[in-house]
Amino acid sequence: MARIYLRHNQTEMRVIYDIDLAVGRGGPNRHDDVLLIQFFLRVAMEDADSPGYKPPGQAVIGIDGNYGGQTQAYIDFFQAEAKKRNPARMPITDGKVDPLHTPFRKPAEGEVHDIFALNRLYQKRHAFHDNLAQDPLFPAGLLKSFY
Repeated sequence: MARIYLRHNQTEMRVIYDIDLAVGRGGPNRHDDVLLIQFFLRVAMEDADSPGYKPPGQAVIGIDGNYGGQTQAYIDFFQAEAKKRNPARMPITDGKVDPLHTPFRKPAEGEVHDIFALNRLYQKRHAFHDNLAQDPLFPAGLLKSFY
């Protein structure tokens, strides 16, 4: 089940939307976790302030909670593009999105968890970050997980 964390630092408290288990190549790809990742990837695809994160030749990503080739193509493209666009703070490029607190894969120097990168991308461009349910693209199936 996807979840919300409150992350504190010295100056502020941030809401972080996280998954329980990995989504992508080799992950369990649980429905709620896939829904959240598809939602974030769809929003990243439509990012008006940059070229967006839409893989060439792919249709608009569906937000249905079903993991498949399209979701994997978007994860791979997001990781590759984020690495090119911000080499100092690149996501982990292993074809899956891990939960923020995972014992299986810790970020190396200069890497960030993809889930954190997706949250930050959304937060920079949308006023709804503290309450995603207000976003028209937010999947109703996640309401029980978050609210």
